[in-house]
Formats: sequence, structure tokens, C-alpha cells
Amino acid sequence: MGICFLAGLSACTNPAGEVSRGTEENFSAGITDENVDKGNESEGLYAENSDSGEADVQSSKTPKVLIDINGYCPDDEKTVFFVGNEEPGSFRIINTDTREEVYKGAMIATSEQGGNGEVLLKGDFSSLKEEGSYYIEAPHIGRSYTFRIKEDHFDGVYDKLEKAVWEETARSEGVFLYRAQALSWMLNYYEYYEEKEEAALSGEMPDFLKKAEELGENLLEEKPQEMDQKELAFYCATMAQLYEQVKEYDAREAGKFLKEGENAYKLLEGRRYEEDLDEVWLFYDSAVLYKATGYTRYHNVVKNYLKQQDGRNFFEEDAEEEQLLADEAYVHGAVAYLSTVFSVDIDLCSALMEELADKAESIEEEREENAFLCASKEQRNRLLADRLYVVAIVEHVVVSKEYVQTLEDGIHYINGCNATGSSFLSEKGVLDKTKDEKGSDAVIGSAYLFVLGEIMESEAVE
Repeated sequence: MGICFLAGLSACTNPAGEVSRGTEENFSAGITDENVDKGNESEGLYAENSDSGEADVQSSKTPKVLIDINGYCPDDEKTVFFVGNEEPGSFRIINTDTREEVYKGAMIATSEQGGNGEVLLKGDFSSLKEEGSYYIEAPHIGRSYTFRIKEDHFDGVYDKLEKAVWEETARSEGVFLYRAQALSWMLNYYEYYEEKEEAALSGEMPDFLKKAEELGENLLEEKPQEMDQKELAFYCATMAQLYEQVKEYDAREAGKFLKEGENAYKLLEGRRYEEDLDEVWLFYDSAVLYKATGYTRYHNVVKNYLKQQDGRNFFEEDAEEEQLLADEAYVHGAVAYLSTVFSVDIDLCSALMEELADKAESIEEEREENAFLCASKEQRNRLLADRLYVVAIVEHVVVSKEYVQTLEDGIHYINGCNATGSSFLSEKGVLDKTKDEKGSDAVIGSAYLFVLGEIMESEAVE
């Protein structure tokens, strides 16, 4: 690969809490016993109640004790936030099976604020590692939803998230742009994290790639001539990615995807003087096509575009949807160029990697200022997913526990440790429906799947 390597970063740690046992008191407020005992043990999109098999329904009252509803791995750093009390006190964790207190900790005053400006208190229970089902309660504040600690926690989140993303992407009535984008994300995930050795030895295409190819076939039914600039760009890139992955198993079948991608590129290129074409679309497609083919003509477009750039501010707060799409094209194009096996301009690659690393550092600095909001001050899933993707890419190169913690905080945030106390994955990825475009659920879910892939890979390495 053409990826440039950077210096490693120092790991971060949190103070451990106190594990204890004691008598049970009723500290609950706002969450009922029924919610604690039966509901909210979800592990991802479309979670089901483990007792009844029915869809999980959350309390109509927003909880004041905020945790990841899905749960934690035993060795995770585990943080709980408390809303509605400015004076620090104590909290305790109860085992839902035995009704025994298994942990007692102290709330810590913070300068952090929730999404609506609430003062937050924080607690740490990282030293609680025993697998089981628990809830947290604090006097005068309330009780959390039930959550689990278990070794394969992220595996459960992955399984349901992947299933939901495939289902959303396969819907033929879905928005074409977002179906193409989601498939592109899935192919990115496949390239980075899927096990391919066994499939390569057998020569049989993996099921993951078979599903991707089927979705690609569905996209082929569209007419490129009727697509707008951004649709053409993401369609072209997705076809090129499919070609690159499928050719190892069926070169003839893969050829049609490459042909389709190149035809889309020509259509996009032909609009350069007819419309106000943003050159970022051509850069994106040229980078992906160069990675897939190694053709000099695509490399020249990539180099010319980058030489004319003087840095780019991407994934900024309050960015409009159109801007985020262009930013995604730029970042995906940069990553494609950095990861190609063909020759690259080392200076341009170094500049790109430095640009991505700088963005990851700025995201990390924001998280350190306010860990509760994770990586974005704006409650918006698409922006958060994009920012976490940048951190995941840089972490993949740098290998930093600090960045892994940022990624984990992001997953915990969308799973309930947020201002509403609800899991946004159970709402098909939409955090703020007024800001994320309707129909973009599969795109957002696919981005989170990539982030999960980096977390799970980093844990496997450890």
C-alpha cells in the first residue's frame, strides 16, 4: 500500500472505581422496575427484548442516568453521566439477577455539558469487569436502563448492525444515492476487516462479497445519463470498488462493473464545461479508478487536483448535507490514493496523511474537552460517523489506544450515552431527523460498521 506511517500517540487512562457489596435501597426516579428488568438490553439496530422476543420499547421519560444501553466489554473504560444534580454524590450498580449491589462509586463534577447545556456529573466503573446484567442508580437522580457486560459485546452489535444495513441497502425503492454510498461503505469495510484467506484458498467468493455483488447488480439497473453529479460520482466509485474485489473470483463478471464505472466517469467528465462541476467528484472517482486499474490517466487527474489544493476543511460543524457529501468524496478519494498498490507521489501522500492526522487530532482534542459529546458538538449522526471514520483511518495507520477510545466513546454515545438517553441505532441511524437526510439510514449505519470494524480489529491485536 502507499500509506505513509506516522509516530504513535500516548494512551489515555481513567481512574478506577470501587467494587463493593451492600444492602439494596431504592434510588430510582424516572425509570420503572419494568424497564429495568425487562427492556433495553438491546445490542444494535432493531434489538429484540430477550425475555419476550418483542421489539424493545424505551421509556417515554428521558433517563437522567446515561450509559450505553447495549453494554460494554469487560476491559472497556466505562463511564456513566448523571443529569439533574450539580452536587456530586455516590452511585451504585445493581446486578439485575441477584439484586445485589456489586459496585459503589463517586460522582465527579465536570465542566462538560449535555446537548441542551445541562450540567453533567460523571462516574467511572471501569473496574467492574464481571460479565452479567446490571443497572445503575443514584439518589435523587434516577436509575439507568439495564445493560450488560460481556466479552463478545461488540460482536452482538456488529451482527445486528450488519443485518440492518444490508436490509436497508437492498430496498429497491430506497434513494439511489444513499444505496450506492452504503454499498461503497460496505466494500470499504470488506477491504479492511473481512477475513479473506480461507476464501482465497477455496476460490469461492465469500458470502459478504456475494451480497455486495447482488446489490451492485441492482444499481446497474439505473440509467447513468439521468444521474446528477454526486450520484454519478458515488455510482462510479462503487462500481470501481466492486470490480477491484470481485476480479479475484470472477474476472469476467468483474469486468462489467469496471466498464460501468468508467462509463460513469466519462459522463461526469463530459459535464465539466456544461455545468458548474465540482472537481472533487472527478478527483474522487479518479483516485478509486486508479486504485482499481493503475491507469496513468487517472493518476494524472489525482495529482493535478491535489497540487492545486491548499488543504481542505472537511467535516466542520453545521455543514450542510451537500457539503458533507463533497467532503466525503474528498476523504474517500484521499484514502483510496493512500492505500493503492500502484506508484504514488510521496509528497502528495505525506500531505494527505498529515491532513487526515491533523483532523483526527482536532477531533480528539474536542473529545478531551467534552467527552460526553464524543466527537461533535452537533447532535447529528452523519457528521459524527464521518468524523469517527477519519479517526478510524488514522488509528489504522498509527495504532493508538487513545484513538480507539474515541471510537468506543462514539459507539457508546449513539447507543444511549447521549442527551436523550436513547439508542440511535434502534432508530435506523438517525440522530437528528431535521439534519440528516431522509433515506440516509443505511449510509450512516455502514459508516458505524466501519468504525466497529476498527474497534474489533484493535481488540483482536491486543
